[in-house]
Amino acid sequence: VFVNTSTFEGWPNSFIQAGLGHTALASLDVNADELFNRYELGIFADGNLPWMLSGIRDLLRNSGRLEHAQDECARFVSELHDNDQNIDRFLTYQPR
Repeated sequence: VFVNTSTFEGWPNSFIQAGLGHTALASLDVNADELFNRYELGIFADGNLPWMLSGIRDLLRNSGRLEHAQDECARFVSELHDNDQNIDRFLTYQPR
């Protein structure tokens, strides 16, 4: 589980790196682009440290839930940050 205790961050590259490593996320305050609402990445605590710690413990005790969060992290990276897809989008972009 990658633990992010930042209170403010734009788009955390560490989330992408965690996804590349098939690692679940636990974030205290950062939910960039509502990523935790779109994918089941692990724990988003919305500033509640005790809840975050409880959620991490739950992930570590529940291998099925942990594996699902790890898979979701890998999926978010493959869907949103695939270099080939992004290059194709860039090359075919037509301004309005």
